[in-house]
Amino acid sequence: MVVTADKIERKYLIFGATCIWLIGMLLIGTLADGVIVTIGSFLAALALGSYLQVAYTFTAERLPTRLRARGFALADGGGHLGGAVGALLLPTLVIGTTFFVGFAVIGLTGLVAGVIALGGPKTSGRSLEKVSR
Repeated sequence: MVVTADKIERKYLIFGATCIWLIGMLLIGTLADGVIVTIGSFLAALALGSYLQVAYTFTAERLPTRLRARGFALADGGGHLGGAVGALLLPTLVIGTTFFVGFAVIGLTGLVAGVIALGGPKTSGRSLEKVSR
């Protein structure tokens, strides 16, 4: 992934991975059969494995050097908090609607993160000094 993240702009990799994440979540949400759920799980795991490595780098690169550690800690902590809250809200959402709706919401929130990343600066192949300006 390191070579890919330096050759292809990170924000596009993040967006692509979140699109794959959405597809995986939608497939899991169908509960169609074991094969479909397995394919969805594979796509979701593939997307997370691709997305997280690049997103951690991209998050840190978007911040000025003097704020990088604090900003990254806030973003990372907020992400963990959101994941914890989401895990608590998912059962309520599924009970009130359907399993598919619950997993569609998970997929869509991931896609929103990808769309937000598209608004960020180009960082691949640039020094941290240039990105920080």
